[in-house]
Amino acid sequence: MITLYGFGPGFGLPEISPYVTKTEVQLKMMGLDYVKQQAMPDNSPKGQLPFIDDGEVVADSTFIRRSYLRVIGRLPTPEETRAFLADTAPDKRERLVDQLLERPEYADFWANKWADLLRPNPYRVGIKAVWNLDSWLREVFRNNLPYDQFVRELLTAQGSTWRNGATVVFRDRPDTVEIGSSVS
Repeated sequence: MITLYGFGPGFGLPEISPYVTKTEVQLKMMGLDYVKQQAMPDNSPKGQLPFIDDGEVVADSTFIRRSYLRVIGRLPTPEETRAFLADTAPDKRERLVDQLLERPEYADFWANKWADLLRPNPYRVGIKAVWNLDSWLREVFRNNLPYDQFVRELLTAQGSTWRNGATVVFRDRPDTVEIGSSVS
């Protein structure tokens, strides 16, 4: 399981920990002000707390706006906002985030973010190879692939860029120094 206590190097890649869920990792990477109470295991390292945001708790209207923007990349509609603000359930924030993570916009939005980071030069690798990388990234997020597996598949990709979109990164950056700076 990939989890997060703080931001790792580069794009905020998560650190590994057995105490925090993938949803919490995604929320922390997106910078959401979200606090979830969670029991600590008896063997937890002293002084380490699972996913607690030091920021202040924000108003529901701010939370819904930030959640939509950071999870799926758009503002909520007036109807979505009214429904959320009218909800009196104590777990409405957690339910909202879970609903947003299930939407197709989540996969597209985060695949675009990663594509921008990994974007190969189409003049070097060809348009079809770039399209294959984009398709692979969208599939990764649609299938909710854990981040550790996502990174492992990306860094150990082999084969044809026509069949495996993850290999495109290596075709575009064949030198060790180039690929090292891209993934660190």
